[in-house]
Amino acid sequence: MEIQASVFEGATTPEEAAQRFLGAVSSGLATVIAGKLDEVLQGAESLDVNPQISGWHGLIGGCVMNMQWQRPSLGAPVGQICAFAPLNKGQAAVMGGSVSIGISIGATF
Repeated sequence: MEIQASVFEGATTPEEAAQRFLGAVSSGLATVIAGKLDEVLQGAESLDVNPQISGWHGLIGGCVMNMQWQRPSLGAPVGQICAFAPLNKGQAAVMGGSVSIGISIGATF
């Protein structure tokens, strides 16, 4: 995958440039995953070793990914980016990005 300089056009802060980079990388990963799913499932019918499992490959509809990119200095996510890798050579899509801060409290008794 190659990142074009145009990805960074209009970015005014290092954080915005990093977010644009992560969006581009996420889109590239979704495209790679969609391609591999298609590739593997093309020959899926030959994997039907008995009639009871016939058609299992029709139940695979793609992959939705929730990527949480980490910030090296804090170990906290820079943001969450969702992507969809569809089957049948569909167009992979990245669905926005966000920066979130959360608090998690848990207990085990």
